[in-house]
Order: sequence, then C-alpha cells, then structure tokens
Amino acid sequence: MPLTDLNVGSAADDGTGQTLRSGGQLINENFEKVLEGPAGGATDGAIVLYDGTSGRLTKDGQQPEQVSGETVVTGTTYTLNAGDAGALVRTTNASPVTITVPSNASVAYAPRTVISIVQYGDGAVTIQGASGVVINSALGATELAVKYSVATLFRVTADEWLLFGALV
Repeated sequence: MPLTDLNVGSAADDGTGQTLRSGGQLINENFEKVLEGPAGGATDGAIVLYDGTSGRLTKDGQQPEQVSGETVVTGTTYTLNAGDAGALVRTTNASPVTITVPSNASVAYAPRTVISIVQYGDGAVTIQGASGVVINSALGATELAVKYSVATLFRVTADEWLLFGALV
C-alpha cells in the first residue's frame, strides 16, 4: 500500500494545507504502512528501523524480521549470491580464500546492497570482481588485513562496488 503525501498547502500559513491534527494522523498512518509492509509483515523488505543503540524498534511488541544472515565459507573459493545481501560472509579456511563479486547479469543486487566479509580462519581473504565488475578501494587494496579483519562491500552501481575496512 503506497504512502500518502501530506498536504502542506500552497504557501506558509495560507490555510490551504491540512490541519495539524489531520497531518499528524496521516503521519501515523504512513508509519503503520511502513511497519506492516506489503505482506503484512514487520518490514517492507527495504526499510529496517533501528533505535540507534543495539536493538531494533518495535511497534506493539512486534519486532521487524531479520533481513540479514550469515554465510560460512569453508572452501578456498566462493562467489557471492543473492542470499548474501545484507549478510556477514565468514571464511574459516586455513588456506587462502578468494571471494568473487558476481556481475549484475548473474546476480541483480538491489541498489545500496551491503555485504560484510570477515576472515575468521587463518587463510588470507582476497575479494575480486567477476568479469566486468569494478571493485574500488583505498589504494586498490582487496585483501583483508589479518585474522578477524572485516571488510564491507557497498553496491554503487550495477557492476561497481566500494570495498572498505581492514584491508592491505
């Protein structure tokens, strides 16, 4: 269900906009729509609300569904997939691991997708793009620094990603 625009009038204090009360009611209705989402769930699939500390906001005791997860990579190569969006990818191998970011033609991630990667094993972790995928990072670094280092991928455009974090 789409959100409803608030009528603010043609000019300040011209009496053509909504009253303070009806405007407040409309804002409350819009928040209800955001929290309910399209399928009656706790999130609309694109918006997750946080309280600025550690927990998620709740409404009437209802907590938004978790939209992220964890992928444990035990091998030495791994290509990210749609399920990794918003998730933590944790590598556990003692040998070097290569993580590949697929092209948009293979996996069409949503705009502003974020994926975090942690080197949890002793094997060095390198992040690379598939053919046509550009990975931009400070000084061109694409390897996690040491064990327990974390790096984050942020989707800039279809086949361009920003990589930042503990990199060498």
